[in-house]
Amino acid sequence: MTCRAWLERISEVSTARLRQNKASCTPPPVRLVRDSRLCQAVVAELRVAAPALVDASPLPKLVDCLEQVVTGAGADLGMRLLLRALKAHSVPVPYGQYHRLVALGWQFPPGAVHDGLAITWPPVSAASRQGINGDFGLSRLARQFTAGWHYRTPREAVAPPP
Repeated sequence: MTCRAWLERISEVSTARLRQNKASCTPPPVRLVRDSRLCQAVVAELRVAAPALVDASPLPKLVDCLEQVVTGAGADLGMRLLLRALKAHSVPVPYGQYHRLVALGWQFPPGAVHDGLAITWPPVSAASRQGINGDFGLSRLARQFTAGWHYRTPREAVAPPP
């Protein structure tokens, strides 16, 4: 038996056993988030992102459809689809909007993931570096490795000093 055949056989046996157990095939009930305050917040974020989404997406009615999902199906599904659309079309998300989306995402059941967004980070300025003392980053890492290095041969290293 080849490895592929063995894996296929395991998959068949596992699938057959899962189908016998009715509890394992039943998905958990869907809990829609129909809080009007959350729906309004998701719609507000959708409207902020609307111009960039319209420019990036080949679907002309994407924003209207997303707004219908939020108002008709619920804020959770609308938020998830908004994030999916932003990620799929690589829409740049300003730093402030990113923070609002993260804060909004904490109000939904787990699973609304914000990783993968094309965030427009603010530039690093001299003012943002104030209060950071000492060496950090690559130069600090390099300094840690240079402390014990020497250019002597092994024989010179063990020879007594002159």
